[in-house]
Amino acid sequence: MVTVPNISELIKSSLQEAISGPLPPGLASKWRVEPQLTISRLTPWQRSKKFIWELANKLQASYGTTGNSDVEVFWRENENHRRDFHINEALFDISVVRKMTIESPSLRILLQSYSEALWQIESEFSSNTREVLQDFGKLVLGSAQNKLFIAAARTDRPGSRRVVSNAQLLEFLLRPAAQCSGTVSVALVPHPRQWDRDGIDNVRVWHLNQQQTKSWSFLT
Repeated sequence: MVTVPNISELIKSSLQEAISGPLPPGLASKWRVEPQLTISRLTPWQRSKKFIWELANKLQASYGTTGNSDVEVFWRENENHRRDFHINEALFDISVVRKMTIESPSLRILLQSYSEALWQIESEFSSNTREVLQDFGKLVLGSAQNKLFIAAARTDRPGSRRVVSNAQLLEFLLRPAAQCSGTVSVALVPHPRQWDRDGIDNVRVWHLNQQQTKSWSFLT
């Protein structure tokens, strides 16, 4: 039995670490920068990558402490699985899977594969709703027990018809979310370029009610 982690707390703690914590050595080496580089000197793209790194690591630690030795976490900057799976990222920004071993029919060697998808997580910080929908649509195609989409929180600007509010974004995502299997959550966090002034107090998470009438429930 796998215990589902408190995803709201993991998102908040990951964002806090992304804002104030040191740059992970793996990212510092890949970007050829000093680990002491502060958030103010990172681009929005680098900030988002740091956040995904922190969230993936916290998920990995969460499942590791519960004795789930057959659970693995995949994300683009994680090279720990290249020997067995020959990939870093398994289709999604973050994939938490249960693995299994299968014997090859010819050489009789043991190969690693997946037996179950526990989490599939996508993020898109663009204000372009087409790009948001494209990334959210990947979750519709997934089979994970739990699905999470992370987007940038919207700020209302009176008089601008092109700005989408948080409520409008959630309404926009309701129909594709209703097509997903498993549990579905949406987290709205400050845009990476705003992390210098906005912290975890502005993180909001909603959960899809799997009733006949689909709707969002505010979690935190």
